[in-house]
Amino acid sequence: MGFERKCLAHVKKMVHKRHDQHIEPWFQSGTMFKSKSSIRCDKISDDVADTVHHSIINFIQAYKVIEGFNFRDYSVSKSVLRATEKEPWDQWCFDM
Repeated sequence: MGFERKCLAHVKKMVHKRHDQHIEPWFQSGTMFKSKSSIRCDKISDDVADTVHHSIINFIQAYKVIEGFNFRDYSVSKSVLRATEKEPWDQWCFDM
């Protein structure tokens, strides 16, 4: 949980610094989610999603959690589930 907690804090800090927004992402099964329907934040744009994506990559490159593990052998995929009539919000996903 240390990695996830620190990664979330880094992402929130970078989004606030670059876009003056407060977001509340969360991890579930190795994926970071960010829903636009969150009561605790404004809707995020593609720009903010790009900042989240790059913040995760930068954090992973700087993070040394397991001795001998090469964090250069990773990828971070950004995807979005667009709004529907039943769920009128976008949900961003960042898989590591």
